[in-house]
Amino acid sequence: MQPHAIHTQMYADDLILIMEGISENKIDEQLKSSIYPIIEKYGLTVNDTKTEKVTALKKIKYLAVILPQVLYGLDIFNLTQTDYNEIDTWVNKRLKKIIKIQRVTPTDILKWETRTEPTSHMILSRKANFIKKLKLLELDHLAEDLQLEVIEGIDWENMGKKEIKKKLHQTHIKSIQDKVDSSKEEENWKLKRYLKISQFPENFSEKQPYLNWRSSTTLFKLKSFCNGLNRYTYKWEKGVDSKICPCCKKKVDDVDHFIWECKKYERARRDWKKQIKENKIFDYNIIIKKDTDTLLRIMNQKEIYDPTIDYFLTNMTQHAIKKKELKANKT
Repeated sequence: MQPHAIHTQMYADDLILIMEGISENKIDEQLKSSIYPIIEKYGLTVNDTKTEKVTALKKIKYLAVILPQVLYGLDIFNLTQTDYNEIDTWVNKRLKKIIKIQRVTPTDILKWETRTEPTSHMILSRKANFIKKLKLLELDHLAEDLQLEVIEGIDWENMGKKEIKKKLHQTHIKSIQDKVDSSKEEENWKLKRYLKISQFPENFSEKQPYLNWRSSTTLFKLKSFCNGLNRYTYKWEKGVDSKICPCCKKKVDDVDHFIWECKKYERARRDWKKQIKENKIFDYNIIIKKDTDTLLRIMNQKEIYDPTIDYFLTNMTQHAIKKKELKANKT
C-alpha cells in the first residue's frame, strides 16, 4: 500500500501518510486518486471524523509528528547508553532519508541543522516529567524503579520543564564544542567549518526562512560539505577517482570552486552577480572577497535566499548531469 510519492507510517491501528505537493488541493487530489481506490478495493472505509490533516508548508514535521511516536513509552524504561546509541542511530538514519542527505553527513551537523537534541535528552526530559506527574497523583511507589541519569547542572526533581530543556540544550552544545576543541586540526574539519557558518541559536524555536524541500537540502549540502562535489566524495564514491572538477577539469571540485570559479557556471554567475549588485541585496564585498562562509551564513535572510538559491540549484543540477555522463563513459 505505497503508491508513488506517498510514504506510509503505521503505528498499531493508526496510519500516517506523508505526502509532498505544491498545494493542499493537489495533495487531496493525489490522496483520492492513489489511496482511496486501494481502500475501497479491500472493502475498507475512512473515518473522516477521526482523520486529521497536518499541513507542513514551511518546515518538516518530523519532530512534531513522527518522533513522539518513536519515543512513545520509552520514558518508563531504564535504558543503558548502548540503548540510547541504538535509538539515536535509528532516528538519525530516518532523518537523513527524510531530508534526502548523504549517509556520510556527520551526526553533529545533522542535529545542529535540524535543531534536534540527542534522543537520550528527549527521553530523560519526558521521564522526569512523567515521574513528577506520578508524585502529584501520590503514586510515588510506581516511580521508585525509574532512574534518571546524573547530568551536571540539572536537578531533575526541582527544576521546571523549560529550565530542564534549556540546560539539556546547553549540555548538547557544550559536548559538540568540546569535541571540536579536543580534536586535531585535520579531524572534524567539516564540523569545524560548518560551525563557523551556522551559529547555533539560543533556542530551537528560532524562525527559519521558507525553504522548499529541494532548496533546503541543496543549501544544507553546501553548508555541511556533504554533497556531490568530487573534493568530498572521491574517496568512497564509485566511478570518482579524483578531486578535480568534472566540468572544467582544471581545479579541485570543492564548494569555493563551485560557487566562485568554475567556468561551466560563468554565465549563471555573471547574471547572479549583476542582480545582487543592481538591487543591492547584500554587501557586494562578499562577492569581491569570495567569502563563502559569510555568503552561506546570511542565506537565512529571505531577500538574499531567493536569487542566490536559484543560482545554486541551477549549478548543482548541471554538475550532477556532467558527473553522471563522465561516470557512464568510464563504465
